[in-house]
Amino acid sequence: MDSLTAFRRRLAAREQNPSGERPVVIACLGDSVTHGVFEVEEPPAGGMVLTYDTDQVYHAQLKRLLDLFFPAAAVQVINAGISGGTAAGGAARLERDVLSFSPDLCIVCFGLNDAHGGPGGLTAYQAAMAGILDRLAGIPTILLTPCMMNTVMPGHVSGQALQEAARRCMAVQNDGVLAAYVEAARDEARARRLPVCDEYARFAAWSSGGIDTNRLLANGINHPVRTIHGLWAHDLLKMILG
Repeated sequence: MDSLTAFRRRLAAREQNPSGERPVVIACLGDSVTHGVFEVEEPPAGGMVLTYDTDQVYHAQLKRLLDLFFPAAAVQVINAGISGGTAAGGAARLERDVLSFSPDLCIVCFGLNDAHGGPGGLTAYQAAMAGILDRLAGIPTILLTPCMMNTVMPGHVSGQALQEAARRCMAVQNDGVLAAYVEAARDEARARRLPVCDEYARFAAWSSGGIDTNRLLANGINHPVRTIHGLWAHDLLKMILG
């Protein structure tokens, strides 16, 4: 029996008897990608302008798919993503943002910001991920790996701060640092026999096959475009349905 069987049973029970079963809750813990950030602009006056599109983020698209298959279940999704978030930050707010809602399923996705800690920060990241997954023991959980970041400098990014962010992300990606962080997260999931929705592997396969994955980033740096969020939703649905 896989770890998502209990969630499938909850969905089916709620669908068949909505008045007798409490609502089904999915909590999604992560960073800006989970939060719903897409484009980022740096106006001449300074600061950053973030475009949030919570209707197109992967878990919103997943909810619409689940509503199609299980309309009476009326699945509820908790958006526990925070722009700029890290695994350590996610661990610190896990009780408030996830456990307090008694979720039936949790989807966890960190690594894009954590990887800026470099090789020296890998151990702390892995420990934080282990802490999160251990505290979620007993709750069906999926590890969602992130997208790749930019491998070249994006031509449409203007503003000194954004250009510097693009340079840092490009180095983290091209030097294999992000890949190491993703593998550490996979290791923690495997150790607990948790399912992995491996979107990083999908990006890496595309890149190896000659596809320019930079075109798949809404901000040119580290936020996947809306259609990619849709692919993630379909991948998650496939895992959930079994």
